[in-house]
Amino acid sequence: MNKQSCFERNPKKTISFVLIFIFIFIFIAIESYLRITKEDSSEVTTTIKYDSIDGFYKYKKNDQFSIENEKGDLIQIHTNKYGFRNDNKIYGEDREKVIVLGDSFIANLNTSFERSLTELLNQKTDKYAFINAGVGAYSNFNMLQALKYLLNEGIIPQKVLCFIYLGNDLRDNYIVFDKINNYKQFSNVNKINEQNTVLQENFIQKIKKVGKKSELITLIYSSYNKIGLKPDKYTSYFYGEAELYKINPNEEFYSRALESTQLIIKLFKDIAQQYRFDLYFVLIPSKAQVYNEFKFISKYNETENADEYLLNIIREGYNFNGINASFSEIIAKYNLESIDLTNSFKKEISNGNKLFYLIDLHWNNKGQEITSDIIYNQLISKW
Repeated sequence: MNKQSCFERNPKKTISFVLIFIFIFIFIAIESYLRITKEDSSEVTTTIKYDSIDGFYKYKKNDQFSIENEKGDLIQIHTNKYGFRNDNKIYGEDREKVIVLGDSFIANLNTSFERSLTELLNQKTDKYAFINAGVGAYSNFNMLQALKYLLNEGIIPQKVLCFIYLGNDLRDNYIVFDKINNYKQFSNVNKINEQNTVLQENFIQKIKKVGKKSELITLIYSSYNKIGLKPDKYTSYFYGEAELYKINPNEEFYSRALESTQLIIKLFKDIAQQYRFDLYFVLIPSKAQVYNEFKFISKYNETENADEYLLNIIREGYNFNGINASFSEIIAKYNLESIDLTNSFKKEISNGNKLFYLIDLHWNNKGQEITSDIIYNQLISKW
């Protein structure tokens, strides 16, 4: 009796196994080649680590890393026991606590700690302790999650200061439309549960983390977006911001973004009422809004056909400050107080002050100082 080979016994299974083996071999070969030939574009090794769970993330607690800003300054970053950029001692100070929520404008990783916005505010008054709870790329929804996290950790403020970035926060709120509408944890603020202080990454997030480390997957993803196959262009930084400056933006995009924003603001107010703290909003204009220049839209230089898209916007009609009114109206609807930095920034620019880096769209040291002065004079001094 002749013995049958594996192929003869189960040809389909054998072929599948061989194809999988070939695929893995090719993937490893290409990945190895890309890693070996990749040029080191920076002299500074920067590794920003995060703790995350269910879409909420913060910087890794008690971590240290370096960031080189546009000027070539090497900024040393230290995170505290909660994963934010503060000294631990600030939580125990005998001053009224003010939690400051926001994205990269508040995290200020391109600025030394003592010259960052929250520290400049701390230097202006002995009455309040301004607690930085900003993280790069935070959406308004992430800000809500960060606030909940600190409340669950027993950090109960007397006031909360929410910074809204007009350049992309509405886009961010559009992206989380389904998530915020299905977010049952905030449906009743009286049911906010204590959560573990150590955030664990779930399986899906670990897979994403591995994928981001792959040079081949990164190349495929960037090529996928570059040729315009991304299913929703408004999720991109450039198109998501540029669309906001249209007099008549895409109706579905804008209405979903506003609906999501309205719900987020309402949830902020609900939590403020439960924990009995005062809630304020500060609107941060984009560099494009301050200078009335489309070239300062985020990712402009990295987006193909950007000029063609902007020419269409110019022909159809545009208003750089239309988004300001939308946010202000929603905030006022819930009888909450806000200040808009746009006109103050434009005045400073007309006086010859440079508030932003040349290429970086964030504030430089002068911008941090002027922003702290405006906020103190227009808001904090009246508390």
